[in-house]
Amino acid sequence: MKPNISPTITASYAATATLSQIKWIALICMFIDHFAIAAPNPTIHIIMRGIGRIAFITFGFLIAYNYANKPQSEYQQTFWHQYNQIKWLSIFCLLSQIPYMVVSFSFQFKQKIHIDYFRDIQWLSHPINIFGVLLISAIWIIAYQHMTKQNPSRPIWHYILFILYSVTCLFMSHWIDYGVYGFLYIIATYFYLSNYTGLKRYLIILPISMAIMMNYSLFFGYKALIGNNAYYIIPFGLLWLIWILLTSNHIQKIKPKYHFLNKLFFYSFYPLHLILLTIIIELSK
Repeated sequence: MKPNISPTITASYAATATLSQIKWIALICMFIDHFAIAAPNPTIHIIMRGIGRIAFITFGFLIAYNYANKPQSEYQQTFWHQYNQIKWLSIFCLLSQIPYMVVSFSFQFKQKIHIDYFRDIQWLSHPINIFGVLLISAIWIIAYQHMTKQNPSRPIWHYILFILYSVTCLFMSHWIDYGVYGFLYIIATYFYLSNYTGLKRYLIILPISMAIMMNYSLFFGYKALIGNNAYYIIPFGLLWLIWILLTSNHIQKIKPKYHFLNKLFFYSFYPLHLILLTIIIELSK
């Protein structure tokens, strides 16, 4: 249960943003990241990709934030009664898979891209789209929350299932966009956000480390192609991550006027923008 006193690490910050504003930032950065294929030169391209590093960092943060700050009443629900919290991720993971595979096919096999010297970069190198890692992370956090509730009569097979699912997540992550480090980043962010002890200031190193590892191969792939210009990919995402973690206690949760339509737009943006991206690739040289 969260205490009434905010942790000292964020005590000096005023209200920073609303959840909707943060979602918009994530969508815009994702759009910039993927449409960097149309950049006129390598420097602009790599800056756009650097800005794009903010996108998944934010999506993962939002998953962790929502579960770390969910209403106390929801903790009383059984695991299966929390299905409504993950149904959107499940539905759009399935809906996004075909557009994801189509745009991946266009990149990796047709190699129709404006900037020839980036053909060797594998943008979409995992078979399953980004919703996959968000989904398995959300289920893991729900399971963890139920496993840590005080229940002296909990059968041993609950613990066995939780351990098996944890191992399965690590195994499955190799086939999902952002991989193992993406999954571990969301989990590490959840532990940071849900901790209200003196350890919080030290736990911040965990999501930061995972964010670095998520982009490790991408950075060195670009560095091999364009040299020092690849350093543009580093600062945007890390600075944003540090800021959003330090100010997380002051995010305003304002429910949109048209809540369902708002949620539908944010979830459908991903598959729709992939369709647009595929069209651009197909029309390029």
